[in-house]
Amino acid sequence: MLLSFAQFEREVTAERIRDKIAASKARGMWMGGTPPLGYAPDGRSLQIVEEHAAIIRHIYARYLALGSVRSLSEELERTNVGAPVRTTLGGKAFGGVRFSRGNLYSILRCATYVGEIHHQGRVHAGLHALIIPRDVWEAVQAKLTDNRQGEQRRGGRAAASLLAGRVVDARGQPLVATHAARGKARYRYYVSRDLQTGSSDTGLRVPATELEAAVTRRIAELFADPVELAAAAQLELTPDSFAAAAARADAIATGAPAIPKDAARSIVTSVQIHDGRIDLVCSTAAIAAALQLPAATTAETITIRSEVRLTRSGRVMRLVHASGSGVTATANGSLVRLILRARRWWSILKAGEIDVSTLAARENVQAGYVTRVLRLAFLAPAVAEAVLAGNIRAGVDGATLTATGAVPALWAEQVAALLPNVGTAPA
Repeated sequence: MLLSFAQFEREVTAERIRDKIAASKARGMWMGGTPPLGYAPDGRSLQIVEEHAAIIRHIYARYLALGSVRSLSEELERTNVGAPVRTTLGGKAFGGVRFSRGNLYSILRCATYVGEIHHQGRVHAGLHALIIPRDVWEAVQAKLTDNRQGEQRRGGRAAASLLAGRVVDARGQPLVATHAARGKARYRYYVSRDLQTGSSDTGLRVPATELEAAVTRRIAELFADPVELAAAAQLELTPDSFAAAAARADAIATGAPAIPKDAARSIVTSVQIHDGRIDLVCSTAAIAAALQLPAATTAETITIRSEVRLTRSGRVMRLVHASGSGVTATANGSLVRLILRARRWWSILKAGEIDVSTLAARENVQAGYVTRVLRLAFLAPAVAEAVLAGNIRAGVDGATLTATGAVPALWAEQVAALLPNVGTAPA
């Protein structure tokens, strides 16, 4: 019986403590524990530690600029921004390490910074002062949620989209990273959000591989001229720092393929797709960090242009340069098969045993179609090689080449008409 009374007393005491904590938090009081970075205990409230609060504001601002916790973590490590050393009420020191991605997620989700106290699913206004303004907080939460949904759509696969959360159309509407599977093949895209959710039947659907290739190539070109880059980003390039900065820029511009991708992930904060171009908004702080130069004090970002446009090639959308060449070299399988068919048909006809009409009947096609396809057996060698390598002019496909009068007789004219901005070549 005594044990039963003791158990009852413990439960009543625990319930009263829980009620007391809930009532105190409802009044906005801080009820103990280690406060978030940026605050120190102040009785039943919190006071701002300005030195630490500046780090929190920097983390929120850079996350909005970079759009990725991974990129934020990499930038903070490059710029030697880490968690400061703090001491608990018991005198135990902690901190003094780099910010991990888990730390950053906790900081970006912490409602204490916006002056709130959460308890058992309820939100209460805290007595403490806020560190992060409400509009910044809401923008960060929206971006975290959007990126989280993008990761779920990708199914956790290793081939994550490089520019997830950073691509918008000309009106500033976001494009989300998604993919489609055909058999064992998996194709990634950036798709207008309204088109993806079904709330609109119009929007953009851009091949992810091509967009990422265009961005990384433009970043490599940007770093190929460190003097012009430093001037555009308003960075101080002195004679003493030039050699080292030029070497780092060259490593990004001409190094391994992975280097421009890493640079693009940290440098490019936004990619805006227009009708005839792509605008890349780049962080001057990230550029300065890549070159190990002092950051700019006036311009936080610069905008550079990539002269590529979105066009339809056959049944798919492609990104092409102003010259007409594709951003990536991708062979058109149906066009390659068509050329092989043309050469096979020509070898049959050349033997002289059957004519075009007999061949057409045997292949179950029209004689006129056989005649049009046969012209592809006499393509200029440069054109045939470009088809196999995927370097043919964008928009050229089987239907284009089998149209009446589509293929000139002279090789030089074929090269001028079918290759990207080559001009006339010798016959």
